[in-house]
Amino acid sequence: MDRQEKNIVATYFTLADASKPSLIIKGKSAEQVYGQIVASGLVSRLDHAAYLGGELAKAEIALSTGKEYIQDKRMFKE
Repeated sequence: MDRQEKNIVATYFTLADASKPSLIIKGKSAEQVYGQIVASGLVSRLDHAAYLGGELAKAEIALSTGKEYIQDKRMFKE
């Protein structure tokens, strides 16, 4: 996330060079970022699409509430 610019930031790494992202996608909402990811052809499996949508939604909530977002971690304690 880029809190200063109020953007969700998704980075894409290839197996060939995992040391630096080959693509960085930014947007104000999960839907905007997800749309760019799909348009770039980076999602081919439905399970990955569902996972990605959930993680982007968590990032959007964290951005709007000031919570910290960590991929694959719960945001709120039950």
